[in-house]
Amino acid sequence: MAWLPTAAIAAEGWAEIGWGWRWGSGEILYNRDVEPTNRANGGATFRDSVGPFSVIAWEMFEQHRFEGWGGTLITSSTTCLPEIDCSPSVTLVVELGPLRSGDPARWQVTLTGPGELDARGLPYLQGDLSGPAHYEGYLSNDLNDTRYTAAIGWGDGWNRAVAAPVPEPASWGLMALGVGLLGGLRSGARRH
Repeated sequence: MAWLPTAAIAAEGWAEIGWGWRWGSGEILYNRDVEPTNRANGGATFRDSVGPFSVIAWEMFEQHRFEGWGGTLITSSTTCLPEIDCSPSVTLVVELGPLRSGDPARWQVTLTGPGELDARGLPYLQGDLSGPAHYEGYLSNDLNDTRYTAAIGWGDGWNRAVAAPVPEPASWGLMALGVGLLGGLRSGARRH
């Protein structure tokens, strides 16, 4: 994720879900301090919890890059019945926010792999449980039925604490412009 700041220290609340494989890779930062809603299936919905993201997917021989900021994390888990020999698994659905390209379409990443969710419905951070995750998943768009089934495949993944993301220069510029406009409006109001 070249356009994201690199972090030397971990910040309270922020984590990164990532994966890498020959058919795709991705990094998605999310805020673990967001309060869960819609608790179900051991998981929950964490609205507006996603920060910057970068996902690379392949369709045949064509690479597609999805970068942006914002979105919602939805988690669920599957547990095994005592009489069935299986491993518990976690499914993470990340509804991506607006893309940097301006694409208004609704894209989402769905990842499934072995693991468990904590009491709040979040995936355990790497180090809390042993070893990296092995995710299987896809990138899809429910508005035009596009689905990159090989977007992720089985790949080594991680879920680790990271520093809080820093807004991009364009975001800082927009914020400065807004403050300047507010100051100008206030100054004009005092004259009248």
